Amino acid sequence: MEYRELLPILTIVGMIATVLSFLVYVFVPSGVFIGTFIIGMVLMVGGYTLSALSSRKIEKELASREEAAMDRGCIISLDGPYQPVGDDATIEVLE
Repeated sequence: MEYRELLPILTIVGMIATVLSFLVYVFVPSGVFIGTFIIGMVLMVGGYTLSALSSRKIEKELASREEAAMDRGCIISLDGPYQPVGDDATIEVLE
């Protein structure tokens, strides 16, 4: 399993543990369920934070690639595949 796939799973497990431990604690108060609730919260917040940081890293990398492509002078065709046009123009002096 890849690191990027692990983060959403970690967050979901944290949410499930938090909700279930809270519901069980309401009916059966015990220190074990408080601990499970705290662990679930840590997993949920940690997974979300790591996901956000990973997302920012990917966005910065894509932005730098796009900036590098624009610095090289690429052509972006918005209406279909790019087809170069023959340059048959002549230069005339109008004096």
